Amino acid sequence: MKTARLLVIGFVMLLGASITSAQTPPPSEPIDALKKRVDEQREMITYLRKVIDGLDSRVKSIEEMPEIKIPRGIKANLRMLEQAVGVYCLENKVLGCHLSDLVGPGKLLKPLTIFDGESYEDLRLALDEPQWKIESKYGFSIIHRLHAVDPKLIEGFKKWPNQAAQPTPGS
Repeated sequence: MKTARLLVIGFVMLLGASITSAQTPPPSEPIDALKKRVDEQREMITYLRKVIDGLDSRVKSIEEMPEIKIPRGIKANLRMLEQAVGVYCLENKVLGCHLSDLVGPGKLLKPLTIFDGESYEDLRLALDEPQWKIESKYGFSIIHRLHAVDPKLIEGFKKWPNQAAQPTPGS
């Protein structure tokens, strides 16, 4: 969407530059010719606005296609979960947590938007997890590679006594 919009804006700027850089009429040119020129420029601007509006509606309709909307939405959920896991683990000095620790009233995340019947319950929500994989009912397989955590941090957390009281991630 941004690329199409930038292309159209660039085209409009080029057109505007070519219109303004055109030779200005000599002062002796009749007012009627100047009015005609202004009208032509207005028509061109009106036409370009219609083109831009058409492109905007096409881009918006493309974004609503399941092939675009579902993977994009699932990926956004996974990014939010990754951030929430990091915050939760650092605040509580634990290596992992359950989805119920992160999502719900008064917790780090509000309930996740489900885009295609996917489930986040089976994810292993832990600092040492390399990636998560979600399968959607529509047939998408979304893999989210997690940012690596410093191994020294993980080793330090293992020394805390509250590790035994924590649920096993993903269970």
